[in-house]
Order: sequence, then structure tokens, then C-alpha cells
Amino acid sequence: MNQFSPQKIIEKFIEIFHGKHFMFCSRYLKTHFPFSVFHFLFFLSLWSIVYGPWSDVAEASLIGSSVWQGNKLYERERYEDAVEKYNKALQKLPESDIINFNTGAAYYKFGEYDKAADHFQKSLLTDDQELRLRGHYNLGNALYRQAEYVGPQNPQAAVPLLRQSLTQYEEALKLGPQDEDARFNYEFVKKVLEKVEEQLQQQQQQCSNSKENGERRTEIGEEKQQSSQEHKSTGAQDEN
Repeated sequence: MNQFSPQKIIEKFIEIFHGKHFMFCSRYLKTHFPFSVFHFLFFLSLWSIVYGPWSDVAEASLIGSSVWQGNKLYERERYEDAVEKYNKALQKLPESDIINFNTGAAYYKFGEYDKAADHFQKSLLTDDQELRLRGHYNLGNALYRQAEYVGPQNPQAAVPLLRQSLTQYEEALKLGPQDEDARFNYEFVKKVLEKVEEQLQQQQQQCSNSKENGERRTEIGEEKQQSSQEHKSTGAQDEN
């Protein structure tokens, strides 16, 4: 990759500015706010003087502008419009950890949990431990929401999603052992998983009992039919 490519420019920008731009929502199903591109254009103007050719800086500026617009739309709760802006940036930087994280957060907000999970998964490729922690946390939330959606109709399909959700919270806790939200969500989803598994065991036991009772009724019916036939045969012999 070119030393002064848009990816490198944005990575340098992120290194300087991203540390203090998280939003912390309420406990349970918290989604962290997209990373900000605050002062992006100002930073790019300095970068162009010192480091890079204008063509690369201009392209990075367009990408940063799309992310900035997406963040503003996110703040206004226009999540679908925010996704459109983030996807525009992803066309240029499809592997960007931060843009994928932001896209996942927006998809999550309007209920596209499978797409949110995909983008949170991509954000985990980051070398930034703080971003990776939030990626695992939000991925855990997205997987739980998917399980919550399919669970009422198909509890069996919810089980692997719940287990994957727990795994993501575990990974988040490895990176941030003091993260109370991740710990709370882990314990919550663990209890949900236990209840679902208990429900499935009960259903399985009921099916097994019903099958045994059905087989037993069939056996009794055959015994009665055989006894009736023997009685008729005996009666016919007596008449002779």
C-alpha cells in the first residue's frame, strides 16, 4: 500500500483523535456511538502540507466527510441515512475497522441485527484494544437480538446465537475485566440461555412421553383386538 494512501492518512487521523469520542448508553444493549471525525478537514490540511500528495488527501477528505455526515445523521437518529453515508465511505475503505464499527452501530439502531453483526465482526480486525472491546460487546448485543427475534418461533435456532453472544461478552471482559455492562449482559444472556435450554429439554421430554404413551395405547389396542378375536373363536367352537 502507498505510504500516503487514504487508508494511512485516516489511520493517522484516528490515532490522534479517536480516543475520546465514545458514547456510553444505558446498561444492557448499550451500543457505543460511532467514532467521531472531529477536526478531520483541519487535520487533512496540515497532513497535505507535510506528508502527502493532494490527490490522496482529497480522496481521504471525501471519505472523512461521508463518515462525518453519517455521524451527524446518527446523532439525529436518522440511522438509515447514516448507513447510506457509511456505506459510501466503505466503498473506498471496505476493511476500515472504525467505519465498519460505525456502520454496525447504525444498522443495529434500526433493527438490522444480522447486518450489524457482520460489520461488528469486521471491526474486530482492529489493532486498537478499546475498539475491539466495544466491537465484541456490540456483536454480543446483535447476536442476542437475533436470538430474541427467532426464539419464539424456533427456540432451538436461538441456542447457538445465545452461545455466540456469551462468547463475545467473554472476549469483551478479557479486554476490559472491569466493564460492568459486559458483565451484566453476560449474566443476563446466560440466564436466558439456561431457560431456553430447560424449555427445550421439557419439550423433548414431553415428546418422548407422548411417543411412549402412543406406543403403549397401540399395544393395548392390539391386545384388545387379539382378545376379542380369541373370544369369537371360542364362542364358535362352543356352538359346534
